[in-house]
Amino acid sequence: EDRARIGSFSDLIFINPPDFTSSRDQLVRILRNDIRFGNPTFLWDAINVSMNALASETGRRVVLIFTDGADDKSQVAEPSFRPAVLPSTVAVKPT
Repeated sequence: EDRARIGSFSDLIFINPPDFTSSRDQLVRILRNDIRFGNPTFLWDAINVSMNALASETGRRVVLIFTDGADDKSQVAEPSFRPAVLPSTVAVKPT
C-alpha cells in the first residue's frame, strides 16, 4: 500500500500530514487547503527536508517536485545535496 506526505515551500517548509498516510481524502484536503508557496524560494532546502523524511522508509520512495527551478535562499547547495541522492534508488531529473 502506497503512503504519502505533501510538502510545500517558500520561505518556510511544511510537510503534511505529520506521518505518511494512504488516505486519499486527507492528501486531497492538504492539496486544496494547506499548500503554501511564494517567494523567496528554498528549493534545495525543501528537497533536503523531503529526502530526510524518506530516509527511514523502505520500498519505493519518490520525491516529486513542482517548481519554477529558481532557488534564491537555500542553505543547502545543490552539490552537497546530490551525493545523498545519487547512490540511492531515487531519481532526480530536472526539467
